[in-house]
Amino acid sequence: MGKTELLSDKFGQSMEGILRSFSTIKMITKDEETIEVDRESYFVQMSAFIASICDDDDFEAEDVQLTEITSEILKLALEFCLNGPRELLTKPILSDRYMEEVRECEIKFFEELEFETVQELLIASTFLDNETLTDACGSYIAYTLKKTPVETLENTYNISTILSHSEAFELMDKYKYLIQKDPSSYLEAIQN
Repeated sequence: MGKTELLSDKFGQSMEGILRSFSTIKMITKDEETIEVDRESYFVQMSAFIASICDDDDFEAEDVQLTEITSEILKLALEFCLNGPRELLTKPILSDRYMEEVRECEIKFFEELEFETVQELLIASTFLDNETLTDACGSYIAYTLKKTPVETLENTYNISTILSHSEAFELMDKYKYLIQKDPSSYLEAIQN
């Protein structure tokens, strides 16, 4: 009888199962799905929250309860992280620069998602403390909003872009340093 069989008989599971449980971490989502992730994966490296759990060297740590994240959104976060970390984008995100600064796989990833799903992914990324994913989601949302016609945004979100006099004066007061420095930059700031 081999050592694996002995361990299996003694502890009720095989050595392979024991080793696998040391190399993975289990996450239980809001909809109670269990997802196992390799402790050495990009996802764990990129999520400060999950990495801190794995860095404790507590291989018998209880399952990680992700009460704010559905399995669908967690799987998207895992998929995004397959490409590894990237440099954070410089702010502000300008519409014409976005396509040049972002990896092609990232653009394709976000373009296949509904806008509301990207918003949910942004919320999940902050919960996971994944700075790269937060930056990517926020940048894509900003890019999408900037390229969407004002009328579409007004209709979609039931908002008005017409400013009252008090709102206009408030903006002028807030950005007066731009007006004094360069009047055209003020106009550019309020238009973007």
